[in-house]
Amino acid sequence: ASQFLHSADWVHRNVTGGNVLRSGEMGKLADLENARRKGTMGFMAWEVGTQSYLSEPPLGGKPRSEVPFRFNPLHDMDSVWWIARWLLYCHVDQ
Repeated sequence: ASQFLHSADWVHRNVTGGNVLRSGEMGKLADLENARRKGTMGFMAWEVGTQSYLSEPPLGGKPRSEVPFRFNPLHDMDSVWWIARWLLYCHVDQ
């Protein structure tokens, strides 16, 4: 189960003895409420971290809650912005 999560770029973040279940010959992971996409939240685009859109859809479009989230290249540009900001303001020699 964790291999399947990792192949989809997700991590469980709470694997304990109580979250590993046995079903016949197969083991299963439970308690997926803490599972998240891999990445560092401080540098991740906000929309990717929340898996939802921040902007409103165009007029006549579906409500934001009905549109499935999809990653796009602009999300990478947002991450580059946060890395540049960190390098400029936080990673400075004293």
